Amino acid sequence: MELIFYLTNNCNLKCKYCYEGEKNNHIIDFNIIKKMMTKECEADEKVSKVSFFGGEPLLQKQIIYDTVKLGNELTAKTNHKYIYSVTTNATLIDDKFIEFCKKNKITVGISIDGDEPTHNLNRRTGTDTGSFGKVLENTKNCISKKLNIIALPVVSTNNVKYLSKNVQYLVGLGFDKITLNFNYSDKWNDELIEVFKNEIKKVSQYYYDEFKK
Repeated sequence: MELIFYLTNNCNLKCKYCYEGEKNNHIIDFNIIKKMMTKECEADEKVSKVSFFGGEPLLQKQIIYDTVKLGNELTAKTNHKYIYSVTTNATLIDDKFIEFCKKNKITVGISIDGDEPTHNLNRRTGTDTGSFGKVLENTKNCISKKLNIIALPVVSTNNVKYLSKNVQYLVGLGFDKITLNFNYSDKWNDELIEVFKNEIKKVSQYYYDEFKK
């Protein structure tokens, strides 16, 4: 089973395609996490996935630390294991968090849409400036420290024409795992759908060519 904990609906960015709506800084009650993880130990499966989500979950790093500590304690008592992942905009990643994730084998999904112009189209700060600089800096730090990371670009109507170019950019940056996320709530039309199809064909050809190498 997978437990998805929405730690907070608050975020330090104001992305144009955000689905969260009003951010009132709601924070999850840790007692809920404790109750659900303890109950998981009673399940027939011996392994559970735990995903940290938001908002921006790294605004509540301590809850992540406490949850993993709890999981380790439960594993020691019951032999029930937990596999962790976190989805983040990467602006709040620091060395302590990287080392913590490496130690506990936590997979980190980084919300990065591609190169600087593409990323900054939608992923904006509270002062309406681009967030790419900090995201790139922290991403490179994760890669240099060999953290298990996944790129999570969002495909929207204003960046779809750059999709194949940005997949290649992310591979060149050091990502070996990329999961494309489609912005279904955007105003898509037949013309843009065709652009998307053509870009996917280019991505497929790129993957094929790289695989042959």
